[in-house]
Amino acid sequence: SSALITTALLFGFASIAEGLAQPSIDPLIAPEERERLLDYRARRMAGLPVPDRFEFRGLRRDGSPLWLDCVASVVPWEGAPAVLLGLLDITARRNAEEALRANERMLQTLFDTLPYVVVVKDAEGRYRMVNRAWCERYGLTPQSAIGLHTLEGPTRPAEQSAKVWAEEQEILSGA
Repeated sequence: SSALITTALLFGFASIAEGLAQPSIDPLIAPEERERLLDYRARRMAGLPVPDRFEFRGLRRDGSPLWLDCVASVVPWEGAPAVLLGLLDITARRNAEEALRANERMLQTLFDTLPYVVVVKDAEGRYRMVNRAWCERYGLTPQSAIGLHTLEGPTRPAEQSAKVWAEEQEILSGA
């Protein structure tokens, strides 16, 4: 079937027969994932609760890694229960997510090393990012500042907060 061909190719086997000749799929599971996935399989076969859908890191036949989204269920097979897996290669998505996280870490590092007060706010005037200099100036942590509105923000006179909010609105309106 096309599903078997796709799975064989996904793991780098030249044919369905080569893939089916493997005594176990365990070598296709990354070492750091084996304990978790073997536990899932044992619990699933025992009828115990286990996630039906999960992601894991696998290994192609040549040892190169890939990320898989897996849907698993127990089905009857030749008179006995068996685990049926649906696999989707999500390697590109996971690599893109990791690249995004790396870029976010780099931006945060740059943001925090600036000696000037810098913030990022959304269109509604809520703080989305504050740098270390801002936190030191106003005595707040990033966690306590994120989500605050300009009018709720750092301790300053109400009229100064209102003036800042009016200036932000003017900037956002393009005037």
